[in-house]
Amino acid sequence: MKLNDDTYYGKEANQAFFSASQYKDFCKCEAMAMAKIRGEFEQKQTKAMLIGTLVDRWFEGTLDKLREESPNIFYCRNGALRAEFRKADEIIKRVQRDERFMLYMSGEKQKILTFEMFGAPWKMKMDSFVEGICITDLKVVQNFKSLAFWRYDLQGAVYQAGVEACGYGRLPFYLAAAAKEAVTNFDIFQIDQPTLDMALREIESNMPRFKAVKSGEEPPKHCGICDYCKSVKKARIRNYWRDRKMKTLKFHGYSDDTFGEYGVTNQDCDNCSNGKPIQCIVDCGERGRVFVVGQYSNVSMGSGCWLVGMTKVSEYEELPDWNFRYEESDCEYSPALLMDLPEGDFNLEWFIDGKKVER
Repeated sequence: MKLNDDTYYGKEANQAFFSASQYKDFCKCEAMAMAKIRGEFEQKQTKAMLIGTLVDRWFEGTLDKLREESPNIFYCRNGALRAEFRKADEIIKRVQRDERFMLYMSGEKQKILTFEMFGAPWKMKMDSFVEGICITDLKVVQNFKSLAFWRYDLQGAVYQAGVEACGYGRLPFYLAAAAKEAVTNFDIFQIDQPTLDMALREIESNMPRFKAVKSGEEPPKHCGICDYCKSVKKARIRNYWRDRKMKTLKFHGYSDDTFGEYGVTNQDCDNCSNGKPIQCIVDCGERGRVFVVGQYSNVSMGSGCWLVGMTKVSEYEELPDWNFRYEESDCEYSPALLMDLPEGDFNLEWFIDGKKVER
């Protein structure tokens, strides 16, 4: 199948090819990914995503066309740009004044490649491709702190492998990223080769399952918490008290390099005294999830103590009501963060400085 700008995002192309975004959909929820492929479900586009689209289209040279196609989305009745999209114009005006940012975005725009990888056909569309030099993908994000958790290393691994498979050689992968802060922040981020190699191995290990699901050989699993799963769920009888029966997780640090959960699982991670943060996603499926982080001394101004905290996994999720609290731990230089989980299965996913720890 020959792909072009008109067919790349079409139903036929999505059925015929894997892509980095489709792969990530399968990682999140196989049932949702299959519904997208069949054309039965479309992810709702948020205003935050539309701001990124505006910046993308400016670099493509198609911004004026987009505004003509969708005037009601971007403009008020008086013709003024809606307030939520003025930030996109600020970002565009700021980054175009920066020589290095524009250099990395100066390659061939939206180049489409198709290739075979791990026994399946793949497609990819690059924001900027400089043959023999580099691959660059443009990202507009809320801030840089959570950049690693969007798993752009998976996209980079696919793009690098695709470029190499098509005979262009192995090229470095960069993110040209701009943050929607009060004053626009921007930088070029290189995803190093070991990280890309690890991401590619992760993709390879998951592809037998995802290929089987996409071909219909295996039924897709439902995550139970995404918008698609909520849209097709059926009511079930639940015990009023069961969801209030709690397991108490307890997170704190030990020594200067070990941070873990010692209330239920006794899982921990060792960063070999490199001072980097150790992070954990606590996932209870449809009952919610949170992001926990522990970092020793440096972040607390050399106090010799652990800083332990938690937040939402993403800005669009609700914080679950799990009775979060602090108390003294067995380690005198680390507070303990406690949280009561509702009854049921849960999973802990560990990271060191944003890089997933395989267990």
